Amino acid sequence: MELAKIAPTTKQKSLLWMHILAFIVINAVLWFLWSKKETPADGFKYPVHIWMTSAWALALVAHWAALFTKREDKGMDKFKHDAAN
Repeated sequence: MELAKIAPTTKQKSLLWMHILAFIVINAVLWFLWSKKETPADGFKYPVHIWMTSAWALALVAHWAALFTKREDKGMDKFKHDAAN
């Protein structure tokens, strides 16, 4: 039994695009500022923003997956009906 796919709304898609744009702009600024930071004597600058970028990228993938991989739940109507009674 193949479940029907639930199409995302235009508002949901625009929120995803806003999320992507914020990710790109904020990370570009943070990495630019990091690149301009003075290099220590040992020559190694720890890329501290890699942790935030990685976590946020994972959240962005989860946002995309939640939006585009939704499937219809055939038993939800029965569950709502049973829960109301």
